[in-house]
Amino acid sequence: MFPFEIMTLVLLAGMAVSLVAGEAALYGDTLSLHINVAPKLVQGGFDTDTADQVFIAEAAQIVRGESIIPTPTLRVSSNPTVVSALASPLRLESLVGALQDQFGLERLVVNAAVLSGPGDSLRMLIVVAQPGQTQEQMQVTQNDGDLAELVRRGADITMARVSPYRVAQADYIRGLNNDRQALRGARETATSYLARPWEPARASERAMLYNLLAMLSLLDDEIPAAENDLAQVEPIPGVLAQARAVVALRACLTRIIRRALICHRRFWRGVVVNLPVVGLTENRQDL
Repeated sequence: MFPFEIMTLVLLAGMAVSLVAGEAALYGDTLSLHINVAPKLVQGGFDTDTADQVFIAEAAQIVRGESIIPTPTLRVSSNPTVVSALASPLRLESLVGALQDQFGLERLVVNAAVLSGPGDSLRMLIVVAQPGQTQEQMQVTQNDGDLAELVRRGADITMARVSPYRVAQADYIRGLNNDRQALRGARETATSYLARPWEPARASERAMLYNLLAMLSLLDDEIPAAENDLAQVEPIPGVLAQARAVVALRACLTRIIRRALICHRRFWRGVVVNLPVVGLTENRQDL
């Protein structure tokens, strides 16, 4: 009778652990983050918890909102259920991660270190791991000593491995508020991903990045560059219909803008030709 009771307890304990791990895998965070901050910087008040929160806030801002491009659901700082809250005290993080990989959840593991450099410069070393992909190492530097900005940039470059379009889109939206640096960031994110090897599963994301580059070109009045960016979408196979529709609309609007500018220039050339020479200060070549 005694062995049966022991076996029953073991089975019940196993069921309890399975329940806790399963709940945590399904409803817990899919971002596993750990940032080490150099002791010298911690003494200034910027500790690991602060770095984690800045990173999480930036990552959450990027993945928030709807998009026509399907993106992985990246849960950060989610509220655990009563059962899944027991996963950390029971040290089930490794089991939870393995279950998330088995369930096909897009789990992102980020390990980083924030270090001080010469003078006020800072650098952040980041190692990113995703299921089915090799680990990637990245480095971000900040010359002005702004720790929060360094961590935000680290979050951007990390999230660009998950969804480069959403990162570029977030920078583009920020850039519309006269933030030229954000616009440069959007262009860098887009061009950096488009230079990477072809990924069939991200065909629509590639198309929308070309569309975003075209919008950036239009902001700089570079009509031919915008048309060239949009033309790159046509040969891409497997693009979602809604993404192609957005690109087609952008191409149509770009043609309208180009033709309107041509008509505008022709109109003013005609005006200049018919004006008397006296008092004319405009340079006709600039029209």
